[in-house]
Amino acid sequence: MNDDIQSRYQQAQRLSQGQLTTNIIKNDVILPHWIGTSECFWYVRSGEKGREFRLVNANEASNVLAFDHEVLGNQLRVVTGQKVDSNDLPLSDLTINLSPRIIRFQAFDKNWLFDSDQSQIEEIKPELDELHYAEDGLAPFVLDMHGLPEALSSPDGKLAVFVRDFNLWIRDKATGKDKALTTNGSVDDSYGLAPGGIDTAVQARWSPDSKRLLTVQLNAQGGTQRPMVFYAPEDGSLNPQVSRIKMSYPGDEQINSYRLCWIELETGDVHAVDYPALHSTAFCAFSWGFFTANFGWWSLDGHRAFFVDATRSADAVRIVELDTQTGHTQVLFEETSDTLVNLCPDILDRPLFLPLQETDELIWYSERSGWGQFYLYDLTTGELRHQITGGKPLADKESLAGEEPSADKEPSANGEKWLVRNIAQYDAERRELLIQTAGRNPEINPYYRDVCKVNIDTCELTTLVSDNFDHMVSHPQHLIVLGFREKNPALVVRGDVNGVSPNGEFIVTTKARVDTAPVTVLFDRNGQEIMTVETADVSNFPDGWVWPEPVMVKDAEGNNDIYGVIYRPPGFSPEKQYPVIDYVWSSRGAATVPVGPFHLDPMVGYTYTLSTALAALGFIVVSIEGRGTPFRGKDFQDYCVNDIAGEHVLDDHVAGIKQLAQRYPSMDLKRVGIVAAEQSPFGVFGAVHHSDFFKVAVQHCFWDPRYSDTSYGEVHFGLPQKTVSSNTKNLEDFAEAMNAKLLLIQGMISHAVGGTFRLVEALQKANKDFDMICFPNMTHQMTSYTIRREWDYLVTHLQGIEPPKEFSLTVGEFLVEERPEPGKAEFIEMIGGTSDEKEPA
Repeated sequence: MNDDIQSRYQQAQRLSQGQLTTNIIKNDVILPHWIGTSECFWYVRSGEKGREFRLVNANEASNVLAFDHEVLGNQLRVVTGQKVDSNDLPLSDLTINLSPRIIRFQAFDKNWLFDSDQSQIEEIKPELDELHYAEDGLAPFVLDMHGLPEALSSPDGKLAVFVRDFNLWIRDKATGKDKALTTNGSVDDSYGLAPGGIDTAVQARWSPDSKRLLTVQLNAQGGTQRPMVFYAPEDGSLNPQVSRIKMSYPGDEQINSYRLCWIELETGDVHAVDYPALHSTAFCAFSWGFFTANFGWWSLDGHRAFFVDATRSADAVRIVELDTQTGHTQVLFEETSDTLVNLCPDILDRPLFLPLQETDELIWYSERSGWGQFYLYDLTTGELRHQITGGKPLADKESLAGEEPSADKEPSANGEKWLVRNIAQYDAERRELLIQTAGRNPEINPYYRDVCKVNIDTCELTTLVSDNFDHMVSHPQHLIVLGFREKNPALVVRGDVNGVSPNGEFIVTTKARVDTAPVTVLFDRNGQEIMTVETADVSNFPDGWVWPEPVMVKDAEGNNDIYGVIYRPPGFSPEKQYPVIDYVWSSRGAATVPVGPFHLDPMVGYTYTLSTALAALGFIVVSIEGRGTPFRGKDFQDYCVNDIAGEHVLDDHVAGIKQLAQRYPSMDLKRVGIVAAEQSPFGVFGAVHHSDFFKVAVQHCFWDPRYSDTSYGEVHFGLPQKTVSSNTKNLEDFAEAMNAKLLLIQGMISHAVGGTFRLVEALQKANKDFDMICFPNMTHQMTSYTIRREWDYLVTHLQGIEPPKEFSLTVGEFLVEERPEPGKAEFIEMIGGTSDEKEPA
């Protein structure tokens, strides 16, 4: 082993430690915390010595320290007796009031109040030491933010509802007295809970007059008992133990379901909604609860409620009205599709439809045209009024009555072949949406988001911010990792984090691309640039750093433009040849190829960081977003939709890499490997279906779609009984074709491990050589150790070099302070199962 490979491992480790930390890049992500209804926000700035809390006044275009850090640090040091660095204050859960300037925060497991004007600090007792209150409405998704049970406050502020022992309870906030609203809840029939135990928000919705609650009872009696074997029990037992979990696989006769009900607070009566049980199938990440995903809401008068119903495979979706005075339900409208009726562009987002309570309307997201666009519905009749985005323009409200539409609407150079990506804000007075779209300009990468406003009546769309960069506008619908900023490893979205000011007059956007340092800019509502808030600090980049390059190629059939990123080694020389790695994390529901560096990629830095680390080892790394993934229209995403065996999903990757090699001769096509990250099947697909091209494959925790949760497997691959006969081949049916060097890395604590072992059986029956590492106490995850073993395998078999002996690798994910390791019980909850007590195997 030579010194050169040792230094490359060290550089790769350094780059990998930029994941979820500020070790490599600082201020690439700025999260604006707006203060009340003001036009001021605070954010955390990472400096050379530590964190600064900055205050931006949008009206004055100023950016200053939010308070005197030295004074606060000195006082905190005195009252706690703890070591406090004023340049890196240990503050979390921070809130700021402007006048007087009051800062509330947590430090050293206590709550504090600092009066900046008076330079005084005092410890304060939390108002609640048993519950955490959240406001009703589009509440932010919260994962263990406070360590306290969630309670949902009523609109009048007098009551709060929470879950205790699988039942709903009500608390009088003035007296602190609690009363049970339901009494028949159980582990298999729980009220107000989301499946999986990840979304901790109370699954209920208050009526506007605070007199009624709409909620769900989660029936978890469906599914099948699945054994999970612990071969190395943590209690030291020699014999393996078995924990049986209950969960549904695609095609199971029974799956989890929701029963809707409403509760009259004055009488305590619980009324079951006269409607069939709703499938717990999600249209987004399985972790969203029913009301977190906004699948139910009230009318303004509080007598009618609306909810979303869908078939198991989500090929039909309905909006249903409930009249609580009569108990009658009626379907207002239904949308169907041969495949999935998408309610959002990506499984990591919440559904994009938006109820307008004040006017009994609904802004509905639909791909009926082949592209995700907004439509306006009347909720009193269920009738479609008109298409808001992507259709023909309307001059004014009178045109709704039949006048000819105007041509004044801003034209789209790409016709109607573009999509809405998210809602940043709705202004009820202006009847105007602030949105982000992608793909409207054919000269710009279709994955780059712009910022627009559109009037929902005239449908006039105005571009505010757009150029050949992605523009990230934070909003409460996002799943944001604050851990590396707040020193809290929980995944949270704080309600005050928003890229748009409360009055809608200002917009904060981070301008990014994979090959440049991000810049965060403040704009006004008309798109006028006001000031640069931050430019990312890249001074810690390693020597020889080479920015990745965004690339475009054609798909395997030559019809569609395909986009990706190419990463080159430090000190890259076009005169040399380098082995190539296809790094894959994409899925049918999520696009994961970065559009910005580090934490601005869709996987919050994983793809970008780990790809740059592989490049540092001496590889040219390529990430490609091929057909079968989101953000490019329905036909693009539905490519091979029922191909469970993945026979063709990598065709575009192979074609794209071949095109890039013609463009860049430094890519050695005789030495091509593929790496699939956790919960992605593509490493195995590459080894089996394209072993003539991929010579080496590494698969972290193979995810066989047949063993996935129904909310993903059935929605994105179709019901097994509906797939056509030509697509019913399983991956193991192709085992004889596998000739690549294959490393399988598998966690044994997994409900999906059966898919891996079916493949293993098929490979040994076909007399195929492969390598496998099994971990008895690992779930579906990548660890520093498994990543190091991946590196060793690729270096050995693609470079022909002996890797460093047992290199001690620590990637950035495991540097995050107090990062909890996923235990077995937590994993059982995470996958949506319920478990029995462990028994001897």
